[in-house]
Amino acid sequence: SKPGMSQPMLTDDAADWNLAVPAEFAKALLANRLRLAATAASPSSRVGHVTPGCLGGAAGSAISVLGNTKFACGVSASVVELSAAGTAAAAAGCHPLLAAGVVLNADLPPVCSRAFRPGPPSDTAQALTVQVSDALAQSGCLDAAQLTVGPRHRLQLHVDAVCLSADGSLPDACLLAVSAALANLCLPRLVVPADAGHDDSNSGPSVRSTAAADVGVRRCPSGEKFRPAVLRPGSAVICTSFVAIDNDQLLSVPDGREEALPGAAIVRVFTAGGGDLPVCVVSVQMVGEAASELVGRCCREAVERHAACLAGPLAR
Repeated sequence: SKPGMSQPMLTDDAADWNLAVPAEFAKALLANRLRLAATAASPSSRVGHVTPGCLGGAAGSAISVLGNTKFACGVSASVVELSAAGTAAAAAGCHPLLAAGVVLNADLPPVCSRAFRPGPPSDTAQALTVQVSDALAQSGCLDAAQLTVGPRHRLQLHVDAVCLSADGSLPDACLLAVSAALANLCLPRLVVPADAGHDDSNSGPSVRSTAAADVGVRRCPSGEKFRPAVLRPGSAVICTSFVAIDNDQLLSVPDGREEALPGAAIVRVFTAGGGDLPVCVVSVQMVGEAASELVGRCCREAVERHAACLAGPLAR
């Protein structure tokens, strides 16, 4: 987190030192204002980069790059028919994000890192899905009313985030891509025929799915499209990770090597807000122990980075 840090060029001896005692090597670098992480190159690299609308088959999409970690996120939608009994059962027994009409999945395939193998989702992938889902559900940035289609139907969004390259700060890059993809969402407007119980065009979002016809909902004949504000205008949900070494040195947006340093504590701060909503800390997760003063510093820096993300890669 210190300003002015840069990346060193490692000699063979330095590389051997890093391999033998990585924690001591990292401390020696920090003493000389150096970091190995690609995110140390400049302040903008710690904010990240986003390319929205890059997946042609998705209703909303984005690719995020944070250091050497990359995520691609695509959003699709389907129409579901609601019933009072089903709605009550869903609200009582499912994740709040699913109850709001959003199904999220984060995937860490073998192509992103040799640490992952083919087969069922790894523990890391499942934990990442829960982290991102919890942050979105608790953020207050989602407007579930935007998913309403008439009195008996609503949209269900399917958000799939796939890691292309994993090198630390996974929740940071994943949420950056998810926030950008939701903001990029563009859907055809729908109408509910009179025989389906409603004869007006919906004023909220619509769906890119032929499954709409199966529940009595049709696309607007004019083919009109628009961007639903599923994320409240100007808002985003962001994660900023830190590595604390000896409760003294603090590294923001660490790479995989820095997260794996022996004895280091990992602090992840989830923030939400923007637009008409104040930026605030949603939750703090820790692996290891860190002093309360250091956690408070992490929260302050995370709020600052959130504002930088809104002004930079997520500006719209």
